[in-house]
Amino acid sequence: AMAAKASSLLEERPFKGGFRTTGGDAHVSPYKGSVAKAGFDADANAQGHAGDGAAGFDAHDESEAPLVDRLPFNVFVALSTFLNVVVLGVEQDAGPRSSDLPGRMSWYALECCFCICFVVEMAVRVAQAAPRVLDWASDPWNAFDLLLVAASVVDAFVLVPMGAGGVVRLFTVLRALRVVRLVRLVRVLPVFRELWLLVGGLANSMKALAWVALIALTLLYVCGIVVTTEIGQNHPVYGVGPSYDGEIWPYEKYFGDVPTSMFSLFQVMTMDGWCDDIVRHIVHRQPLMGLFFVLFLFLTAFGLINVVVGIIVENALAAAQVSDRRAVQEEARVRKRAVEQLTDLLVRSDSRRTGEISIAELQVAYESPVVQELFAKIGMSMDEARNIFSLLDYERRGRVELRRFANSCRELVGGAKRRDIAQVEITVGTLARHLEQIDGQFSKIEEEVSGLTAMADDFVKKTVRTLTGFDGSHKQHAQTHGSLGR
Repeated sequence: AMAAKASSLLEERPFKGGFRTTGGDAHVSPYKGSVAKAGFDADANAQGHAGDGAAGFDAHDESEAPLVDRLPFNVFVALSTFLNVVVLGVEQDAGPRSSDLPGRMSWYALECCFCICFVVEMAVRVAQAAPRVLDWASDPWNAFDLLLVAASVVDAFVLVPMGAGGVVRLFTVLRALRVVRLVRLVRVLPVFRELWLLVGGLANSMKALAWVALIALTLLYVCGIVVTTEIGQNHPVYGVGPSYDGEIWPYEKYFGDVPTSMFSLFQVMTMDGWCDDIVRHIVHRQPLMGLFFVLFLFLTAFGLINVVVGIIVENALAAAQVSDRRAVQEEARVRKRAVEQLTDLLVRSDSRRTGEISIAELQVAYESPVVQELFAKIGMSMDEARNIFSLLDYERRGRVELRRFANSCRELVGGAKRRDIAQVEITVGTLARHLEQIDGQFSKIEEEVSGLTAMADDFVKKTVRTLTGFDGSHKQHAQTHGSLGR
């Protein structure tokens, strides 16, 4: 009875794949497509021919990623970019100071090699983006890459041979900025996850940091006007002799005009030599100005700087959540593709074309390395597959609809693991045992009621008839009632 209850719940639940059954005998037509020559047969498996059944899983159709999205290609580009940056730095320090081509031929050869590598990389990316090259070029990073490569080509193969390489050499030096493109590799490799979170948090904080910088600039400007008036242009107070250390303090050097005062206040805000170099001399002449600088430090060093740290931390945590969410979505896409491939392989092995699969056929299929790899991508073991099969096979026919099994795998694997399935089994088993106990109690009650009925009949037939002559029949009751009426 409990199995029927559970089956009704499973039957009425719509899966994400769009399948819905209306009864236990619902038939699912097999998928369209070619049928593999070798299939899985439960009877053959029972007779020990499991090896023949697994022959249908030797082929593994998996779409390969584009070349520009493959890890080896991106690693090669990252290493080339890194080596280019290193060579630029070494050439700057150890290379010849002259810009003449004969004196720096070896460095020029290395520059040409890197330039060719980057041209090939850019050509591959453009060819991969065809025919949507304009959409690809609309990406700021791709446009930046393209501009740097073009400048490098013009500088290396046009201007340097003509003796005018120094004009555009600045664009070649800017090629060092391509090291920022290493974030592509950072996003791919899990070992750099923390670095990517920091970079992402810092990048996402730029807008908020810009507003903080505007507030700081405004505060520096307003306070700069104050200190320029009170200190830099206050000659009667600060131009009368040596300071507390016996030396003349150059107050006009620090606060002579507003821009200079703003820079000095920025030094105070960063707390770089702010006390001995600046504030002690001011407090020696104007003690009340000490309160001004204390308030300034609280607003800037202890206020705005902590706001900046909080913004970066908040955006780093948000970037971590986004990264985790993307990772979960990517895992879900991988599982979905694996379920589709597994379903396709199982359908091709269905030699009877019944659209159903038995546990024996599933076990035979699991012996194939390809199927084991797909199960690993799904994140499901054979024991979990058996549990799902057992839950779906509520009629205990030994076979379930293949499409329904695949949709159940897709539905349950995302969050339901062995523990959750075991909890469902335990709950169903407990409810089934309770129903069996209730059924047994009802059976006992029926037996007791039957016993009481038999005892009542025996009492009427024996005891009452002996005392009154009434045997409990309707005829005898009518006669007795008539005699009493007369």
